[in-house]
Amino acid sequence: MALAAAVFIVLVAGVVWSALQRDVAETTGAEGRQEPSGHTEPTPDPSPQQSRTTPQAEANQPEARSYRVGVPQGWHRSRSGNGTEDGLILTKAKRDVLTAVVTIESGPLVGVPLERLPDVTLQQLVVRNENPVPVGKPKLMRVDGHRAISFTIRLQRRAEPLVERQVAVLRNNQLHLITFAATPHVYRAEADAFEEILRSWRWK
Repeated sequence: MALAAAVFIVLVAGVVWSALQRDVAETTGAEGRQEPSGHTEPTPDPSPQQSRTTPQAEANQPEARSYRVGVPQGWHRSRSGNGTEDGLILTKAKRDVLTAVVTIESGPLVGVPLERLPDVTLQQLVVRNENPVPVGKPKLMRVDGHRAISFTIRLQRRAEPLVERQVAVLRNNQLHLITFAATPHVYRAEADAFEEILRSWRWK
């Protein structure tokens, strides 16, 4: 049962990209127009530094029930729900075509060590035939003072190559899964924007 909770939140992250591809034109209009390797033990990673969000991003701080985040310039909060009580979706689009998405889902995590989540994610993506390949090593970090683990995966979703970086944060037995997904070229271009989102994260 405990593992099932972790599996559910991983699967929610996995379906968002395909769903947003279908309705991103409506969503953006409403908003305002490493080398592959096997699993290894996580290594410590420095905490995100002070936020460098732009003045526009500082003025646009979407809030969920337990946190708020800054939105980088050129990104938008999606109106689409992601099926979890404490979730948000941020999108980047060009000419009404989705280029990158950050999803935030929250749910209970009981009895599953944080360090096991990269393995759980890989197992589920294998079951879904998405050909996951880990990129680098999982890294332990902190998001606004709370323990987190970061890991990156290359995969195929509906024949489209994607790169996903997932940051799983544990707070009060709640797992907050922050997933950045994009095609490989866009992933590299928007990596700094994702770091900006992590630095801007503040708990309520």
